[in-house]
Amino acid sequence: MSEAQTEHEANVVKATLLVINGPNRGSRFELSSGGIAVIGRSIGSQIRLDDAEVSRQHARLMFDGQGFVLTDLGSVNGTRVNGRSIREYRLRHGDTVSIGTS
Repeated sequence: MSEAQTEHEANVVKATLLVINGPNRGSRFELSSGGIAVIGRSIGSQIRLDDAEVSRQHARLMFDGQGFVLTDLGSVNGTRVNGRSIREYRLRHGDTVSIGTS
């Protein structure tokens, strides 16, 4: 492995999304600063939730250089963080995200 690869890997920010309610309870999803993850019911979603209250493409998680940003993608039932409806929100450690019954 080259020095550049090692340095790049050291700069990757990681987070874990743990599902605590709903049909996917107990599932863990690993997030990294290198990509975008769509949350939804669609088979093409990077974070797939088998929840009838979740839209096919419900929300998006993206790292913007400072942290992970959660954006609702115009879902029918909305996205909540710590009990409040959001359109876009910069996540912090310990936040509770509600999507559908999950």
